[in-house]
Amino acid sequence: MTKELWKGDYAYAECAIRAGCRLFAGYPITPTTELMEYVATHLPQAGGHCIIAENEANIPYILNGAAACGTYAFTTSSAPGTTLMQEGIAWASKYDIPAVLLHSQRYGGATGTLHGEGQTDYKRDVAGGGHGDYHTIVFAPASVQECVDMLYISWELAYKYRIWVVIHVGRSLCHMYEAIELPPAKSTHTKPEWCLNGKYHLFDPMCELLDDPTAYVKAQQERYNAVIDNEQRWEAGYLEDADYVIVAYGIPGRVVKKAVQDMRAAGEKVGFIRPVTIWPYPQKAFDMVSKKVKGFLSMEINDLGQMKKDVALSAKLANRDRNVLVYAFYRGEYFSTEEVKEFYGRVKNGQFEAEL
Repeated sequence: MTKELWKGDYAYAECAIRAGCRLFAGYPITPTTELMEYVATHLPQAGGHCIIAENEANIPYILNGAAACGTYAFTTSSAPGTTLMQEGIAWASKYDIPAVLLHSQRYGGATGTLHGEGQTDYKRDVAGGGHGDYHTIVFAPASVQECVDMLYISWELAYKYRIWVVIHVGRSLCHMYEAIELPPAKSTHTKPEWCLNGKYHLFDPMCELLDDPTAYVKAQQERYNAVIDNEQRWEAGYLEDADYVIVAYGIPGRVVKKAVQDMRAAGEKVGFIRPVTIWPYPQKAFDMVSKKVKGFLSMEINDLGQMKKDVALSAKLANRDRNVLVYAFYRGEYFSTEEVKEFYGRVKNGQFEAEL
């Protein structure tokens, strides 16, 4: 296929339609308003429906109703809006109703900011976000093309595991333009047996399982264990002899990859892991790291280093229990390849003492 230049928001809207989405519910919010505008224009032309909700808190319930009937449902929002959705997402998880959310981060707590880049919503999204025992699959793309590719398969995964799928991006991936290949339109999907069929058919499982708590817990554990076993995704390089491994996701992961390639060309023994899923976290990638590794570097665009505990746990599970040094900051933009190299140099020379 021929590559075309697309703005992120527009590309994701077009991809969702081609993937089979037929119900979108949303509320305007920077930086995903353009996605909603595109859907409002083009989804009805594909036989779907676009609903502008009265607020973000009601959006998941609109999606849950559609998804319970077997319709591919989709929404998008940013930091404070996504926070308002968490009760509805938790409700969906209780009843195993699948849907897809594209979440664009805005730096800061509460209503956050309208400018700058940030990775401040990591903890919320990888932990499920709401109350109760549940997870969502969380993709963390590093390019417009990768986000399109992930979004295209999201409903298949959502319905396979009966789980919400979250596409976790930074602001830039919504507003930047990149040359991409859009996938072909999918044929209509077959509605699964558990869907509502117009005859008050219960789509299971909790009405019955809640009467048997042991069966309910077992079903939940089996479902999430299957996701952990089958859906870990990552990109990595130069791990077999690395003294240090730098871990970063999203666009910072792109920056780290280029910096590591430059340092390798200069003879430095450094590797990288770029998580493509941040839940399930790609623990299997750490099994590929040299057993002689000296430490791990977690590079993030936030204040506290929210990913560092997942890096540490993954290293421990791989029997590579080493210090995790954190480079976390916010100044409204991504760090550069030169800053990655400078941080690595400080660590290598023992000039960076902070650790987990």
